[in-house]
Amino acid sequence: VHVTLLAKYKTAIQMVAITVLLWFHAAPWWLFADITGMFLLWLSAVLTLWTGWQYVKNSWPYLHQTDA
Repeated sequence: VHVTLLAKYKTAIQMVAITVLLWFHAAPWWLFADITGMFLLWLSAVLTLWTGWQYVKNSWPYLHQTDA
């Protein structure tokens, strides 16, 4: 089963979220880095569940095939 484009976007969003949250204390107040970082982190969590489900759904036939 191949990696989807959505899974790659999810990884990029996770990296941006962590960077924003680490940068939060140095960021100007008007950037709302804490809210932006948490939003991106939650978005990546939802995308993790979604892409995980897609991966299991697409690999299910391979997991249950029997070699006779």
